[in-house]
Amino acid sequence: QHIAATALALIAEHGLPGVSMSLLARRAGIARATLYNYFPDLESVLAAVVADQVSALTTRLRHDLDPVTDPAEQLDRTLRTLLGWLARRPRTGNHTDPVGRLSPDVIATLHEPLDRLRELVRDILERGVADSTFDAIIDPALHAEFIIRLLFGLDTHNAGARRRHAIGDQLPRFVLRGLGHDITTVETT
Repeated sequence: QHIAATALALIAEHGLPGVSMSLLARRAGIARATLYNYFPDLESVLAAVVADQVSALTTRLRHDLDPVTDPAEQLDRTLRTLLGWLARRPRTGNHTDPVGRLSPDVIATLHEPLDRLRELVRDILERGVADSTFDAIIDPALHAEFIIRLLFGLDTHNAGARRRHAIGDQLPRFVLRGLGHDITTVETT
């Protein structure tokens, strides 16, 4: 966790291209050899950071959604929470998302935490289809995949504050409408 926090601080300070494993080890106060025992390269450090954040976010969402029984409200809260997290992800010095810079091999390590997040969304969709909150034609697994890809494909960093607010307000409505839900019955949080 210390290495991950140090890496994020360095990326914010210098941009991804300005951070090396040597600099990370020095700033973290550990030997380079020790750093390489944990991570083979900077990409792996970033992937570990994102995986930890997604896992923690999914756990928090499951806990926060537990008392909420309406699937539409659960999905609305989930979407807004994820949009907020995505908007707060660290940017590199050149204002590009560090996750977008990861190699396919390193991105593959993110599948497990993303699968748990996708399962959360799928579970909400399954409950919504079962109680007729969402259209019966919805395929919960497929639509959960669509929703996760839509969210993680957004570039909210390069949008201004007004645009980010509009995305945060309208995207949940768009998704709920697409699932066949009357959005006027969802109370936004």
